[in-house]
Amino acid sequence: MVTTLSSGDVEAVAKRTSDILQKRGLNCCLMGSAASALWGTTRTPNDIDMVVMTCVYSQERLKEFIIAADSTYYLVASTNWRNSYKVLWHRVQGRPGVVCKVDILVPPTLMIPMIPSNHIVWVRDVPIMPLLSLLLLKLKGWEDHRTATSRRPDLIAKQHVDVKDIAELLAIAAQRGVRRTDDQWLCLSFRSTSKRRIRTFVQMHPGTLQAWQELGLSPVGPESV
Repeated sequence: MVTTLSSGDVEAVAKRTSDILQKRGLNCCLMGSAASALWGTTRTPNDIDMVVMTCVYSQERLKEFIIAADSTYYLVASTNWRNSYKVLWHRVQGRPGVVCKVDILVPPTLMIPMIPSNHIVWVRDVPIMPLLSLLLLKLKGWEDHRTATSRRPDLIAKQHVDVKDIAELLAIAAQRGVRRTDDQWLCLSFRSTSKRRIRTFVQMHPGTLQAWQELGLSPVGPESV
């Protein structure tokens, strides 16, 4: 019996979760590896990260909305005793024993921007983050994992996965004709820190320089982001 998540499972959970939130009048979009996969990256995600555009509800309240709407979702205590929050999980339908973790995020957590509804992209009935925003947030994740203050081996190891994801997203963005001007609604501070991260990334992975330049995101000069 297969007990691991497939890309189809993850996509179905993303759609189910977004449907619940949309029915409550809440705009949302997928980010992280699940959104990357829907944009075309090759790695199969093992959870979903759903961003909800709200200044009213907390992450914990949003989780309560979801479990109240659908009994296939449930909450468990965090394995880290320092965390007071509970983790949201979903039992994949028709797949006994298969579950998917569902992270609910609200801006500006992790520097996630408040994305205007007209910039959210829909792929196979799933709302996903715009490609350039996703790429720049993946770049932030890479930096966070690389410089993890806790020096946790699991976080440090993730940077190598991040590099592959970033390289694939870069290629996809270049192929789709994405340009830095596509996300000018992003705040200036986020664009400024992204410029610094691009510079560091290119120094460590010089083979990506041309791809960044094709997007108009040269790591040097005042107009890179």
